[in-house]
Amino acid sequence: MEDVLDEWSTARLKLKINGVDALVCLEKVCSFFPAASCFGCNPLVLCRDIALKVREINESLDDIAKQKDQFGFAVNVIKSNERADERVPSISSIDESEIFGREKEKSELVNRLLCESSKEQKGPCVISLVGMGGIGKTTLAQFAYNNDDVKKNFEERIWVCVSEAFDVFRIARAIIEALTYSSSNFVEFQSLMQHIQKHVAGKKLLLVLDDVWNEDFYKWEQFYNCLKTCLHGSKILITTRKETVARIMGSADIISVNVLSETECWLVFESLGFSGKSMEERENLEKIGREIIRKCKGLPLVAKTIASLLRSKNTEKEWQNILESEIWEIEEVEKNLLAPLLLSYNELPSKVKQCFTYCAIFPKNSKIWKDKLIELWMAQGFLNNKRSKEMEEIGEEYFNILASRSFFQDFERGYDGKIYQCKVHDIVHDFAQFLCRKECLMVEILCGEEQLPQGIGKLRKLMYLDNDYTNSLRYLPVGIRELIRLRRVRKFVVGGGYDRACSLESLKRLILLRECRIHGLGDVSDVGEARRAELEKKKNLFDLELRFDCTINEEQERRDDEEDEQLLEALQPPPNLKKL
Repeated sequence: MEDVLDEWSTARLKLKINGVDALVCLEKVCSFFPAASCFGCNPLVLCRDIALKVREINESLDDIAKQKDQFGFAVNVIKSNERADERVPSISSIDESEIFGREKEKSELVNRLLCESSKEQKGPCVISLVGMGGIGKTTLAQFAYNNDDVKKNFEERIWVCVSEAFDVFRIARAIIEALTYSSSNFVEFQSLMQHIQKHVAGKKLLLVLDDVWNEDFYKWEQFYNCLKTCLHGSKILITTRKETVARIMGSADIISVNVLSETECWLVFESLGFSGKSMEERENLEKIGREIIRKCKGLPLVAKTIASLLRSKNTEKEWQNILESEIWEIEEVEKNLLAPLLLSYNELPSKVKQCFTYCAIFPKNSKIWKDKLIELWMAQGFLNNKRSKEMEEIGEEYFNILASRSFFQDFERGYDGKIYQCKVHDIVHDFAQFLCRKECLMVEILCGEEQLPQGIGKLRKLMYLDNDYTNSLRYLPVGIRELIRLRRVRKFVVGGGYDRACSLESLKRLILLRECRIHGLGDVSDVGEARRAELEKKKNLFDLELRFDCTINEEQERRDDEEDEQLLEALQPPPNLKKL
């Protein structure tokens, strides 16, 4: 058996990738099949399993290659030193004269850094600044770090730019370097931690960790434990785009950093864009400048980038060209704004990325209903996976990932505290459209006296039919009974007198229904038809509306209540009904 395993340990699999043969070494084949190494390994069975796995991989690669050719995708190779989302590390120093607005946030942050921690607090108190990329979190942290009162309050102040890779060795060495003013020669992580612990013991410390992405509690726990020897009242200030990071790091206070007002954004723009210009030039360009500032949508990074570009442009024509450009057509904006947005986007799980770019279909500044959005993701097949969770649960999980990473904003919550509505920031919306600019086209359609097509029964995977605003709808096609996956029908119109119209009996096969509003019951006279709908067997139906209106002839004489009662009696209620 050992001879067989030794032979297979150097085996090579030959895969076909886009028509090019590639060799993949298998260092230890049995590691792919744990059971084999534990209970003995039949070489024939092992060969067969590997062959099936290789065939599965080849089929997947062939499918990807076909789709690449079908959609005309090009393969781009990005060199490791040419990353589009790479950012320049931040430093602690800042010119306070260049900070505009945010008086409330500045005051709140300084107060929280200066206030005494509770006596029960063991270790430094963690404060987090949370907001989307380019919104000004780092600038706010720099302001607080350099505030005179803050300087007096802390014996040691340390600034570390963490960025996306939470490199524990680099961060530890940066802390030691700040404390001792010399670089560390320690090789072992344990030695680094002990050195930090020794130098912070009994000192009141302010540690700023800028641009944190890490969601691994274990990595953070090691740092936090070694900082517990510092003096009571020490603080750790982190900036992050992800609320989940703030919670994992045990933040006692989370400060949301929001967009600037148009007035504040103008001050940022004015200080750079009009620098060195004469009064006459300023007067000629101010009107265009104020229109340009609306493009910035409250993001100081965009205001600074466009202002820096216009600093060297003095004619109205040059400024007008910038005003009339799409934001991603401005090379400097693309370079400076694309980096932080791409960083946030690339960090998303692959399945969540497509959920985000789908948001490009909504009009700018529109309110998005969370449940509706999740249903649309379901309809696109974005939430299919092999886990035992319901698709709605997966959609909720994906929505929360995007919300916690500042891709959504302006949340509206119900009485239970749960989000039911949100918006996408205009710049983030532009970014989503930029990502899918070759895939997504927005068009407007007019609603007329449309009826649903007879062929609707072919949409076998349809789950939600939201047709409640179709006031002219007189009936549903008989094919509706084929849609056995339907979970909600906003308007199930019983159209008794129309050819090929569905009847109450068409409900019989729709056993997965959760919500249903039945219209046109005033036209139903056959009690047997109501019984054959078998509502009482629909265990999933919790929301039911029955409308005893007439759709055939609304002017006809109203029948007596007794007939309605008989029909209602025949429509036996489902067992788990919550709303009628």
